[in-house]
Amino acid sequence: MRQRLFATAAFTALFCVTGLTGLTSNAEPAQSSRLTLTIAQGEDPTPVAYRRTLTCQPPGGDHPRAVPACADLTRANGDFRRLPGDPLNPGCPRDYRPVTVTARGHWQGSPIRFQHTYANQCVLQATTGPVFDIQP
Repeated sequence: MRQRLFATAAFTALFCVTGLTGLTSNAEPAQSSRLTLTIAQGEDPTPVAYRRTLTCQPPGGDHPRAVPACADLTRANGDFRRLPGDPLNPGCPRDYRPVTVTARGHWQGSPIRFQHTYANQCVLQATTGPVFDIQP
């Protein structure tokens, strides 16, 4: 009887460990986020004046402010039109010196293609915060 109980307990333990291992290996990996960000002077996206790569999960790439940029994109759920911007910006001049930005790549597995022209560099920073703060 003891041998039978021991065999049943051993089989149950082995089944549980194997089952847990199976659950762990079938879990989906985190969706990747990798974006190429550009800034061009003027109303056209070319020629590109600045280009950076931003990766999130974990934050990285050659973006100089990857951590806050990824945090803002996470808050906006990857929607560049919903970025929180720079709440400390006191206001921008009204001069028209357009800059055009693009973002291409993937955010949490979904394709991203964003392009927008801002009136000037100040408006760009006030609207997008650290995301397009890619100039040296």
